[in-house]
Amino acid sequence: MNRLRRWMREHPEEGSLSAYFVLLAVVLMGVVGLVVDSSGKYREVEHAQLVASGASRSAVNAVTAPPRTTAP
Repeated sequence: MNRLRRWMREHPEEGSLSAYFVLLAVVLMGVVGLVVDSSGKYREVEHAQLVASGASRSAVNAVTAPPRTTAP
């Protein structure tokens, strides 16, 4: 145990790169999560807009279309 303490005193910067790497990995995973989540939200908004556009076109066609006549 004393050998480990002495080695740590002699090399205080040893292992700091590992801490930076772990921090960077956590931050990058967070950024990737935000990108994936926001792209899913964008896709859902786009789908909702397409559905609303189709419904409005259908309503306009129903209101402005000439009445249908049945063949005798």
